[in-house]
Amino acid sequence: MVVGFLLSDLFSLAGNAIIAIALPLLVLQVTQDPIAAGTVAVSAAVPQLLAALVGGYVVDRWDRRKVSITADVISALSVASIPLVDLTFGLSTGWFIVLGIAGSFGDVPGTTARQALAPRVAKLSGLSIDRIAALRGANTGLVTAIAPAVAGFLMTQLPGATVMWITAATSFTAALVTTSLPQALGAREHSSGPLPAVTWRTSLHGFRVVKTKPLIRSIMSVTAASGVILGSIQGLLLPIHFESVGRPDQLGLTLSAMAVGMLAGASASVFLHTRFSRRKRFIAGMVLLSGGLGSLALLLPAWWPLVAAGCAGIGSGMVNAVLQSALMDTIAEDERGRVMSAQNMLILSCNPVGLAATTLALQVGGVTSASMVMAICAAVFGVGSLASRALRLLNGSADMDH
Repeated sequence: MVVGFLLSDLFSLAGNAIIAIALPLLVLQVTQDPIAAGTVAVSAAVPQLLAALVGGYVVDRWDRRKVSITADVISALSVASIPLVDLTFGLSTGWFIVLGIAGSFGDVPGTTARQALAPRVAKLSGLSIDRIAALRGANTGLVTAIAPAVAGFLMTQLPGATVMWITAATSFTAALVTTSLPQALGAREHSSGPLPAVTWRTSLHGFRVVKTKPLIRSIMSVTAASGVILGSIQGLLLPIHFESVGRPDQLGLTLSAMAVGMLAGASASVFLHTRFSRRKRFIAGMVLLSGGLGSLALLLPAWWPLVAAGCAGIGSGMVNAVLQSALMDTIAEDERGRVMSAQNMLILSCNPVGLAATTLALQVGGVTSASMVMAICAAVFGVGSLASRALRLLNGSADMDH
């Protein structure tokens, strides 16, 4: 069961990662307009937030295994529709927007459903949630390391329509693997009764839980802050810097070092969780993450960015594994989907804000000033996270296998 769950998760993550890179390239190939690519990306952002909000309620109300299957099928159909539309009507910016919006209603609810299934997988398999969270983190690191290169290779070697078919097959395979998992996996347990009808109040319940529980609030704050800082550095600061010094090739090496580090950090957590408490692993990971991000933001010369990126990746893999396992231990069964949906919405909302702030810093003070600002943010992020009183309670109820 664990192998099937992880394979499904891996295929789903791979499909989402490949389409995230291949679709903008296909839009550029078809329209020859960079603005069109940006328009398609922005158009899918708002529906993603809505899908995350309602999806959390759906995950808590219905069979989570079936929700995961349905979400992957929706993703597969939306991607497969792209070459079909190209054959019948011809692709345009409008079609890309429509199909991008359709796909957004599968991606986020599917991610939330798999997150909510993880504790059930741990219970039925006899493994700790720490190990399951670390294994899922290893999946993320593996996809982050490989998917960009695979997507780029496919788009340069094959017609765009063929790449869409391959990506759709990846998501469909995820759904197929999930159907092989035991039906008991998706059943709700410890239920306090049926959920009330879907309303804004019931959909926003996850945010109320976050507001009232300091540990959950702190975990999500760290997750969102690390995503914002990391996204701003690798999405804007590094590309602009390496282009300005005439070393665009260095960007790919640096991002690869970070992805490999994430895989290594998550993999290390699989083996270390029985020897060291969550708190100790969190401290070690946070030192590596904040120190690596701060050093990376300083844009030091020679080989240093590779080392800094690797350290940040290892720290990110360790920290995320600890935080997600602690989060699952803290959230009640009936609220898991809505709380995880709140986390996903927070990340989706914060990332554009971080990129906009970094863009402003670049415009006002240039690359040097922006790099100093990001380095300071990384330092404050690290110190604040380690000093958090709520995060001293990370150990929860279990650091060992059941």
